[in-house]
Amino acid sequence: MVYLVVQRIYDNEYLVKRYLVDKVSTHKISAELGLCNSTIRNKLKKLGIVLRGWSQAQLLIEHENPIVKMGYTNWYRVTQSEDARKKRSRSHTGKVFSEERKQNIGRGVGSGSNNKGWLGDKAKYSAKHATVNKYWTKTGICQNCGKVCRSSRSNKVGTEWANLDHKYNRDDRMSWMEMCHRCNLLYDKGKIGLGGGK
Repeated sequence: MVYLVVQRIYDNEYLVKRYLVDKVSTHKISAELGLCNSTIRNKLKKLGIVLRGWSQAQLLIEHENPIVKMGYTNWYRVTQSEDARKKRSRSHTGKVFSEERKQNIGRGVGSGSNNKGWLGDKAKYSAKHATVNKYWTKTGICQNCGKVCRSSRSNKVGTEWANLDHKYNRDDRMSWMEMCHRCNLLYDKGKIGLGGGK
């Protein structure tokens, strides 16, 4: 069997026929030969064959495995042999988790101060703004000039949360104001005060 595999990997006609004529994916060819997918791909590249794009390769794999709907997780599943899947399954069988680990699995990552990566007041400017944008509701009306703001690609409502004292305390709602982009920029530069005046 080993001799046959070695013979086929060096048999350029066999690889070209399987890939171009039979329109078989590199995954299937590597499974037939018992080799790594990258070995087949590298060999085809050395032969000067332009490899299929990801979307074309995806369609071929869906055709070869009609039961599998191609998502990211299923792509990994298709490329693994049955033996590898069973081995991975056996490695997890009988594992004993501590009570703390079981609670963490059930709880998930957690949000806010429950998250292990929570930095509190040490968080960066963008993280503080992201938290405010996620949990506070906007009206789409600037509280400084009264303008009704249009939404854009980057801003669904059209207004922004501006911090008035520039301390960016996410717990103090009174230190934040919903403003249009223009008012927010001018206020940050000190060119206008609250209510539009200097």
